[in-house]
Amino acid sequence: MNTEIIKNEIESDITSIAKTLIGRADDLAFEHEKFHTNYVVAGRIALYELLGKIYTLSLELDRAMDKAEQVKIMRSVLIEKYGIRTQDNTHDLTVLVRYITRADRKTAHVYTRAIQSAKESGVKPENIVGFIEYHGGIERIRVATARYDEDLVDKKIELTEKLLTVMTNSPIARFVPDKKWDSIGDQNYIYDFYISTKVGNENCLIAKIPSSSEFERIAIKQLSKYVCEDMDFAQKKISELYGQYRKERLKQANNSDAMKS
Repeated sequence: MNTEIIKNEIESDITSIAKTLIGRADDLAFEHEKFHTNYVVAGRIALYELLGKIYTLSLELDRAMDKAEQVKIMRSVLIEKYGIRTQDNTHDLTVLVRYITRADRKTAHVYTRAIQSAKESGVKPENIVGFIEYHGGIERIRVATARYDEDLVDKKIELTEKLLTVMTNSPIARFVPDKKWDSIGDQNYIYDFYISTKVGNENCLIAKIPSSSEFERIAIKQLSKYVCEDMDFAQKKISELYGQYRKERLKQANNSDAMKS
């Protein structure tokens, strides 16, 4: 048999197989494009549109006279009907998001971030799709706002520590602790922590909490949520108080130096 003919037949078969594979690959490429358009893109936009509707409902909830009662009902339904537990300090918007979506905590957190970010930016609910797309999607918004939140938490802690420093000059009360409490907790912390209980009209000091640097930060962080609930007011007021405190300390130091000389 002519080897040239055999070679041509083999090459023809290979070309035919290659064309068939490419054709099938083209078909799958077209199928993927349809899937991406019809399900991924359309699904993403549908999700963003849903978040816009949740956003609208959240604004109505904020204006509701019985908001606290509405949120309480949603919490009860979530735990009783769906086994979804929310903490007492869970944001009302997050409760609403979980009530509507029944999503897990992480997913609800991402959805809430996107809505809250749009709300803080003054975006109208009907424009939320464009807002989220412009910022790269809900996950990127979550990452960006998480960084902001971490900075805000640190700022609140810093302000609270300044307020506590100021209050050492004008404490709420003074007392001499029992000497048996001296050894409770390590020595690498600034503050002592005690437990008191209300008896009649008085608060009774009943125990000292074994403290540590880690516990101290947790306690101050918790206190900062209360102290800096209104961040703008807290920043202005505490800065003023701390500035006065520094001036008084400097004045006392100068007077002390003058007396020594």
